[in-house]
Amino acid sequence: MLKLESAKNRNKTKTRVRNNVLYVMANSDEMSMTSQEVLKAVNELRKDSDLKISSISPALSKLKSMNVLTQETRNKWHYFDPMFKAYVREHRNELLDKDNEAQV
Repeated sequence: MLKLESAKNRNKTKTRVRNNVLYVMANSDEMSMTSQEVLKAVNELRKDSDLKISSISPALSKLKSMNVLTQETRNKWHYFDPMFKAYVREHRNELLDKDNEAQV
């Protein structure tokens, strides 16, 4: 799906925050998550460092500008298209780096 290809963080930086945000939101049982819930889930996924809210804010904003995520309220996020959540779940290996794959 072209939208996932566009949404994925293409650079090979260590953090891959945008990919982590996509992954944790897709794997949440909830339809929407607060920024704090996203941050907590990303930090649990990463296990090697604690990010701050300022680290995920650019990822959330970029995904919103790409019409991947939308906001219910100022602090609550969900996928623009609920079917995209299921699609992201199926593409886990593309979003997570090899170190995280073994941990999840």
